[in-house]
Amino acid sequence: MTLLALENVSKTYYRGGRHRLPILRDVSLHVNAGDVAAIVADPTAGKTTLLRIAAGLEPPDTGTVSLAGEPLPATNDLDPRIALVTRTPPPRETTSLPVTDFVGLALMDRMPTREARQRTDAILDAFDLHTLAGSTWPELSDVERTLIRIAQAVVRRPTLLLLDDPVLGLGISTTETVLSQIRDAARTHATAALMTVAHPSEAVHADTMLTLNAGTLMQTSRHQNRGQLLDFPTGRVS
Repeated sequence: MTLLALENVSKTYYRGGRHRLPILRDVSLHVNAGDVAAIVADPTAGKTTLLRIAAGLEPPDTGTVSLAGEPLPATNDLDPRIALVTRTPPPRETTSLPVTDFVGLALMDRMPTREARQRTDAILDAFDLHTLAGSTWPELSDVERTLIRIAQAVVRRPTLLLLDDPVLGLGISTTETVLSQIRDAARTHATAALMTVAHPSEAVHADTMLTLNAGTLMQTSRHQNRGQLLDFPTGRVS
């Protein structure tokens, strides 16, 4: 089942009221339940804009975005079915919370406290973060903060998981752990996951690898067997 669908999405920014800066050109993309799609692009390619449009936080100039078969309107508030992981600092009022509460905060109004705690503890163990359970945000390293933000998103079991450069700056072992957890979360909870990465090697756990270049999305390969790149570029995704 297709959970995320972008159809012929284009986006242009204007500088000084006249200078046109095309960011996305006629992008179409589909991500099914349980699948992970990775977009390889450099920092200026428009991948953050693409994720914001997919999250419904920014409207496209043309084209449509749908989630689970329904139009996704662009608003200032993130749809509760969507989890978006970026490098934006968290709200200041949450930075004094211990990691356990920080990760499980979104669960507290969804389920009994005991169940929320059990799920939070399980995700901290999966990410090998249990030793940080009592730490607060200012005490964490940059790598630890990245892992905590991803764990905070995955624990919610969202319909759509969007991640902007989730493994940027992580070591090889930590990168493997994070990518495996993203893949497993998608499989286990029938979540559609879309992430951006800087290098094809960071997409080995994805079902589909795409390249965003000059605003155009190109399909690079499909991972029929995990860890193997099987196909040469085939052109624009349809």
